[in-house]
Amino acid sequence: MSKELLLNELRRSREDLSRDTAVLRRELDFEAKVKQSVRKHSFAWIGSAAALGWMIAGPKKKTRVVTKLVGSKGEPVKEEARKAAGRAGALGLALTVAKFAFPYLRPVLTQYAGRYAGRFAGELAQRFAK
Repeated sequence: MSKELLLNELRRSREDLSRDTAVLRRELDFEAKVKQSVRKHSFAWIGSAAALGWMIAGPKKKTRVVTKLVGSKGEPVKEEARKAAGRAGALGLALTVAKFAFPYLRPVLTQYAGRYAGRFAGELAQRFAK
């Protein structure tokens, strides 16, 4: 074998190796393959995603909602007690809102209370000064 034949064989071998490497790189690029598949078959991907979500969520069980209120011993709760429970819930909600809003309203309330206390003190001073 001459030197030129060896160099040609080496060059051809390197070209084959670089071509095979490029093919292998394209074959192992899963991200690009998935993107291309989603672009090409978008309805199939959306449908299968919806079906998979439905299967994971499972079928809905029919549950019966009981709205009859009973006491601790099993006796039905009277209408007055039900209304009182509703009022207590509303009061709890109002207190929660007040607890949240109080830090923001504190400067306004302090200024208003200071003005009111000043007026009241002035009126008391005028009454007792006479």
